[in-house]
Amino acid sequence: MTDTTLPPGDEAGDRIEPVDIQQEMQRSYIDYAMSVIVGRALPEVRDGLKPVHRRVLYAMYDSGFRPDRSHAKSARSVAETMGNYHPHGDASIYDTLVRMAQPWSLRYPLVDGQGNFGSPGNDPPAAMRYCVTGDALVRLPFGQSVRIADFVPGARPNSDNVVDAKVLDRHGNPVVADRLFHSGEHRTYTVTTAEGYSVTGTANHPLLCLVDVAGVPTLLWKLIEEVRPNDRVAIQRTLPAEFGPGDWHDTLEALLLGAFISEGFVSERRAGFNNLDRDYFNMVVAAYDAVVGGPRYVSERTIASGSNLLELDIHNLSALRTSRLADLIGQRSADKVVPQWLWQSPAAVKRAFLGALFEGDGSCSALPRTMIQISYSTRSGRLAKDVQQML
Repeated sequence: MTDTTLPPGDEAGDRIEPVDIQQEMQRSYIDYAMSVIVGRALPEVRDGLKPVHRRVLYAMYDSGFRPDRSHAKSARSVAETMGNYHPHGDASIYDTLVRMAQPWSLRYPLVDGQGNFGSPGNDPPAAMRYCVTGDALVRLPFGQSVRIADFVPGARPNSDNVVDAKVLDRHGNPVVADRLFHSGEHRTYTVTTAEGYSVTGTANHPLLCLVDVAGVPTLLWKLIEEVRPNDRVAIQRTLPAEFGPGDWHDTLEALLLGAFISEGFVSERRAGFNNLDRDYFNMVVAAYDAVVGGPRYVSERTIASGSNLLELDIHNLSALRTSRLADLIGQRSADKVVPQWLWQSPAAVKRAFLGALFEGDGSCSALPRTMIQISYSTRSGRLAKDVQQML
């Protein structure tokens, strides 16, 4: 098959040569492959370094990492390299950094590694570390979320702590975590999106951003200190896997918690819940009797709109104080939050909480182009952020 285009005029002015497409593709691919091998994969004879080696070393030099100074985190070097010189993902940069610190890989190691950098027996190196605040949530394989500070309570600054846990990586796959490093106190920055999502970390914490490169949307890593207004930050949205239904007692307590946060109250002497939906109301009362129990009163009255309002009144709080609803006692509307026990519950329990919560103060709307919008109203900014993150 050939592609021939003749320009206007006589044949003497024709400078377009007919070329077989198959041959051209083969030649172009071989030329590209050779350029990659020569320009990236093969070390230069002058110093034995590949381009990625040179970029990592220059980024470390530019950041002030010297032999006569203290060690720095690998993640910091990787972030500096990725943000300024090598926007091709953190894994390849970290692998390069590790290899330059292994005495069995290079005759003269170029990086002084501190920690687990693998072994000659093909043991993998430890993962690099990013700095996050203590209240950052770590996702576990069964849908739970745990504050990173709770993995090792009381961890001392600049300490390496042994842990044994499975966590989800950025792709939503379970991986093993065996160390928690407390890096001490550092200045942190918070990036907040237009939709209200926020992330807090040190200046060298990398964020995956959608960047316009010559008119082409491209995912590139940026340091927090490099993020500017109108940048688009990617958010991990992998759906949590549900491994069967949750424990029935925990599920009913989560349902009660969502209902009372939206449509109920719990004071020091009295608690109550009301709603217009009879089925929803009966479900909440049945859940209360099953997991809390104790004396309670149910009534019904007609309000000004002509609708029947169903009310649950609890004057004796003895049983309620022994349940997880006790967290709501004396809590004002602006101070409501998602309790820690719910964060540490599996996905099925969280789903029961969200269903009851949105049944009270939430809404769901169909928008153009087959889009669906869900909304929830609350006076508590912390609760709004918790619900957004849980979704």
